[in-house]
Amino acid sequence: MLALTATATKQSRKEIACYLQMQDYKLVLSSCDRSNIFYFCQEAPYSLTETFTWLISVIQLKGVSTPKTIIYCRNIKACSQIYALFLDKLGTDHSYCAQPSSKNCLFAMFHHATMDKNKRNILDNFFKSDCKTRVIIATTAFGMGINVPDIRYVIHWGAPRSLNGFMQESGRAGRDGDAAFSIVYYHNMNISVSATNVPMHDYCKLKLCRRQFLIMHFTPEESKTCKIIHQCCDICSKLCSCSDCNINSFGFILDKEDHAMASMCDESDKQYRNVTTQQHVQIKTALNELLYDMISNYDCTLINSDVITGLSEKIICEIVNNVHYIYDFGDIYQVFIYD
Repeated sequence: MLALTATATKQSRKEIACYLQMQDYKLVLSSCDRSNIFYFCQEAPYSLTETFTWLISVIQLKGVSTPKTIIYCRNIKACSQIYALFLDKLGTDHSYCAQPSSKNCLFAMFHHATMDKNKRNILDNFFKSDCKTRVIIATTAFGMGINVPDIRYVIHWGAPRSLNGFMQESGRAGRDGDAAFSIVYYHNMNISVSATNVPMHDYCKLKLCRRQFLIMHFTPEESKTCKIIHQCCDICSKLCSCSDCNINSFGFILDKEDHAMASMCDESDKQYRNVTTQQHVQIKTALNELLYDMISNYDCTLINSDVITGLSEKIICEIVNNVHYIYDFGDIYQVFIYD
């Protein structure tokens, strides 16, 4: 019996062997380190315009020569918002490389609800070096079996739901061995306990080398001390004394002073707010009453009430636990409604 996996922690490997009843087996292990990937992570504003202006500028300037990029979103709504932003900012002149059509658009969406013909167009052509589509805005539906060698940027709009998922998705960058970038733009709400797992939360909040953290998490047996170099991660770059190193020259790094100015004039840049214990109780009570009223509107049915109403006790608890980041239904949708 042969069991293969590209991304698994030490505990996951033990569980796989247990499930397959492999007792006396030989483990062949190599480091998970992708030395050609620069890891970058930053807390970002909720303003899509502010976050993606640099990429829009690259598309305007380079057109069909734009480096291949995947933008992973947490749900379909976020995909649609980014796609609409690109269409609006780029206009017809810069969105298409020929007659306006899905095949000639420089960017595309990919999720489970994407039309089959558009999915086929992406899957058939994106691996080609001269593919007209240069940016894929996707959910995790654009994952299994995707092996495109020349992807230069993998961007996560919102922290992934697990470090395992992040490792697999970021690993789609730079498979040809050339320099590539893994970029995570996270928000406090999507690194909360209910929105992602602890290792992914810790990755976003790291003060030490991100590469070393990934190696120690997935392949501690193959761990090594990373030399602090500017090609490693954003944290190491700040400590690098190399005269050629200028991390601030990267367009995808968002200016924190600009964030402060934007937060004063952009209502979409949600901030943490204090919620009292009594308010938590009132919100939970109101949501439970809403759920009861919704269920009572249906006659006896074999279908689970969670499916009928779209609301469950688990989701209610998650909303209450994260209510200090929630301002409107859009915030609930972004975190709790998945692809």
